[in-house]
Amino acid sequence: MGWGPVSHGSAYNPFCRLPGRTMDAGSHLADWRVMVEYLVLVSPVWSLIPGAARQRIVVKKWEALGDGVCDATAAIVVERRRPPALQSDEWIARQRRKIDEGVAELARELGDRAWCYGEACSLADIATGCALGYLDLRHADLDWRDLYPNLARLADKLGKRASFAEPAPPAGALRTPPTPARATAGGNGPWRHLRAAGAIGGRGGSGPSGAP
Repeated sequence: MGWGPVSHGSAYNPFCRLPGRTMDAGSHLADWRVMVEYLVLVSPVWSLIPGAARQRIVVKKWEALGDGVCDATAAIVVERRRPPALQSDEWIARQRRKIDEGVAELARELGDRAWCYGEACSLADIATGCALGYLDLRHADLDWRDLYPNLARLADKLGKRASFAEPAPPAGALRTPPTPARATAGGNGPWRHLRAAGAIGGRGGSGPSGAP
């Protein structure tokens, strides 16, 4: 929810993380994973997650990979918002390794298939597409498209869907600046995931949305 002393996010999530969804009765769903499950349950048109246990775990594995890439990306964003003297190059490098290995694993899992799981878009594709889109937003210098053309094809295909295109920020917006020079070094999932899931699943969400 940003790097600052005050956050109003606790009105929706006690951990001050976005997104949060306000229900009709005034209660809140405080984690996007719960919100995805909610969308799957209420959607009359499409299930983003298979019902069978084994297939469900396969899709949830993709979800976890996408989340891991997003978490590491967000960690770098937040670290670079700290005062320059408190930033840690070692911490940033550690998160960068997580991103590199996570994206490599996504590419290996996708292979030459058109979709991450099955024959249509699922939560696996949403998680992967949002992770790659978040990388483009925050770390456009990473060359994942050249390294993994199969992921680039998937991302381009997803990007043409209204559920991805409509909530996408303008090109270049909110991009993470380079780490500023300093004298000394010191020692969570993006909103588009839920917007895409809501549109594809047939039901949208309300409440705050955003990510570092």
